[in-house]
Amino acid sequence: FNHMDLYRIDSPEELYQIDYENYFYPDGITVIEWAENADYLLPKNLIELEILKISENSRKIVIKGNNKREMKILAIDTSTTHSSCSVMEDNNIVGDFSINQSMSHNEILLVMVDEVLKKLNIDIEDIDLFVAVTGPGSFTGIRIGVTVVKALAMALNKPIVAVNTLEALSFGIFSDKKKIPLIDARGERVYYGVYE
Repeated sequence: FNHMDLYRIDSPEELYQIDYENYFYPDGITVIEWAENADYLLPKNLIELEILKISENSRKIVIKGNNKREMKILAIDTSTTHSSCSVMEDNNIVGDFSINQSMSHNEILLVMVDEVLKKLNIDIEDIDLFVAVTGPGSFTGIRIGVTVVKALAMALNKPIVAVNTLEALSFGIFSDKKKIPLIDARGERVYYGVYE
């Protein structure tokens, strides 16, 4: 993982002076702030994140893939008793399949992914980014979800993003007060986090 801040870069010569090529690894991730100052030198396989301020307490994250088109994202969550897979396109959730039943995640998850993609007329090869919810939550459930995401992403040579369950829950609440999401951990216990 690398970080570059190009805010003060005014010319290509300055980039060469800091050996910018060394920040780009085939299997690594480099986060670049103010990338528009050097977009002519950036690798072709990039993901662009734009954080837009909607209001004082609200932000919107726009994710774009290669060729500046909006990305197709497949997210899988098996951290609780619910199995869930969602597809986002053009920064909108276009498909969601959630189920809470007695079947285990490994019996239903791939069927759900296949079904939601079929309904949306999207081939799995068209997915640009895979998201795995990594807990806290059910250890076995998380293992199943992460394994499916890793297998699909590796087979298609696509990137993966890990999402924390509690952070995801708190992200949807816009308030100046502290947010404390809770998840049932069974045995009269809970998983929780405190977020500003």
